[in-house]
Amino acid sequence: MVLLESKTKKIGYLSPNFSAMWVDNNYYWPDNFNNKSWLAVIFACNHCPYAIATWPIIIHLQNKYPEIGFICINSNNADYIQEDSFEFMQILSKSKKLQFPIYMMNLKK
Repeated sequence: MVLLESKTKKIGYLSPNFSAMWVDNNYYWPDNFNNKSWLAVIFACNHCPYAIATWPIIIHLQNKYPEIGFICINSNNADYIQEDSFEFMQILSKSKKLQFPIYMMNLKK
C-alpha cells in the first residue's frame, strides 16, 4: 500500500456521464443521485486493512447524513486479489447493509 495525496475537485464539479453495472446488479448514472445535496465518491476494497478500518466510519456517515449520496469504487484487479472480486464485494455490501452502490472497475494491467 502506497500513501498518496488525494487530488480533489472543486465543490460543484459536475461528474462526467457514465453508466456501469454495480454489485447490486443495477445500472447507475450520475443522474440517479440528483436528489442528493452532495455525492461522496469512495475508493475502497474488501481486503486492505485501511479500507476495512474505514467501513464503520462510512456506514456511520451514510446513516447520519441521508441527504448525501455515496458511491464506492473498487479498482483492484480481482485476478490477483480474490477478496476484491465482484462476488466478495456483493457479500460485503449485503453483510454491512450498505445503502449505496459499489462499482467494480476490475482494471487489468
